[in-house]
Amino acid sequence: MDSRKCPNCHYTLEGLPPAYTCPECGIEYDEDCTVIRLEPVQREYTQILMAIGLLALCFYGFLRTGFMRDDLYLLGLMAVLILMSMLRIIRYSGGPNLVVMNRKGVEFRTVDSAGRFISWSELEQARLSLLRRKFIITGQGQDVLYTLSVRSLGGPLAAKRCIFEINKRRKGVRKEWHCR
Repeated sequence: MDSRKCPNCHYTLEGLPPAYTCPECGIEYDEDCTVIRLEPVQREYTQILMAIGLLALCFYGFLRTGFMRDDLYLLGLMAVLILMSMLRIIRYSGGPNLVVMNRKGVEFRTVDSAGRFISWSELEQARLSLLRRKFIITGQGQDVLYTLSVRSLGGPLAAKRCIFEINKRRKGVRKEWHCR
């Protein structure tokens, strides 16, 4: 019995070729396929909690001293700030981002985009720009092929993990090319 499963969705791949596209999630898989799931950083929770706490503190103060018309404007402004923070959380909470590496190249599937595929032949290096807080894929001649925010990858540590895996895999693919 063939007990292979898709590296992304764990769909049973019984009866399918060793290198194919998963019928469930659409990931191109092979024997060496690696999927890295990355959760976006969601720091806005602290902003919401701080805004709610400040709003509660102001409301308590207004109850003790009495409401004035100007105080209602302040409460309305704080409610708008809380709503804006909640919208930012919804934007970043669409699920994990995926980095899929197979024999053909690297595919980035993010909440914000349908996916970007970069073949091993065009990929030169994955690197991190901490100054700009960007994850960068460069091609031949150091041309920038793809960038993602470090936040969308789950922070600097997750971005470094992706860089390590991509560069390690790229070097392995290059060695295979030179051996043939």
